[in-house]
Amino acid sequence: WVTDCGLRLGLLIAPVTKASNVLQLGSGDWPPYTQNVPGNYGLVTELVEATVTQMRLLPRIQWLPWKRNESFLSHGKIYANFPYRKTAERSLKYDFSEPLMYTTTQLYYNKKSVTPVSFEKFSDLKGVRIGGVRGYSYIGDFQAGGAQLTMVNSDLQLVKLLISNRVNFAALDSFGGFSLLNDLTQLKSFEIGMIAKPLYQKSPSRLMVSRHYPNYKQLLRHFNRALLCIKENGIYQKIVLKHAPNPQLYRQLTGLEVKKSMNNPSSISCH
Repeated sequence: WVTDCGLRLGLLIAPVTKASNVLQLGSGDWPPYTQNVPGNYGLVTELVEATVTQMRLLPRIQWLPWKRNESFLSHGKIYANFPYRKTAERSLKYDFSEPLMYTTTQLYYNKKSVTPVSFEKFSDLKGVRIGGVRGYSYIGDFQAGGAQLTMVNSDLQLVKLLISNRVNFAALDSFGGFSLLNDLTQLKSFEIGMIAKPLYQKSPSRLMVSRHYPNYKQLLRHFNRALLCIKENGIYQKIVLKHAPNPQLYRQLTGLEVKKSMNNPSSISCH
C-alpha cells in the first residue's frame, strides 16, 4: 500500500506533478507510531510527513512488512525507512537522520503463568522463550544471547503470541506496545508483568537512509534542517501532544519540555 501524505496536518503545499518532487519512503505497522490506517497513520508518520512537507516535497509512503521494505531500501528504490534504531551493523550500509523521537523497549509477561527472569545482559536470556518482530534491531541481540526466539511480522501479532502462551516474554515498546497489550488483555486471564531493566533505554528512532538513492546526502541534510525547523515553529510539539498529551510522556518521547508559547511559524526561515 502506498499513501500520499503531504496534504494532512493543516500544511499547505503547491500541487506536486513532477516525480522529482516526491520522496519515496517505507514503513510498517508499529502502532501508535506508524500504521497503515487512513486518518491515523501514527505519531512518527505525522512527524516525517511534516518534515518532508517542510522540505517542499511530497512524502509517498510504501506500507510493507519491515524486511520487505529493507529490500527496497538496500537497492535504492526508496529513500528511507522509518522509524529505525541506529546500530553498528546497520551503519555499515545506511545513513541515519537526527532522532525523530525516543523509545524504551522492555520485556513483558503474564504474571499468572510465568516466572520473571533476571536480566542484566542479553546472555542472561539464553534458552528463554521470547517473541519479537522480524526486522527489529533487538533480533540480533536476542540471537547472540541464545534466546529461544519466535518471530512474527507486527506488534499486534506479537501481543497475540504472548496472550496465547506461545512465548513467555514479548519485547514491546513501553508506550505503544504496553497500550496494545493492555487493550487486548483486559477481558482475559492475564496480569501484565514487566522486567524492570529495559532492553533499550531512551533509544533514538530515526530515518534509515539508502546510500543508493539519488542525492541522498543532500536530502538528508535538508531533512535534518527541516526537522529542526518544525521543532522550532511548534509543529513538532503539536503533533506529539496530539498523541501523547501528558507532559511527562512528551518528555520521555522527545527529550524536550513542553513549551507554553511557541514561535510564530511565519517568523522562522527554514529554507
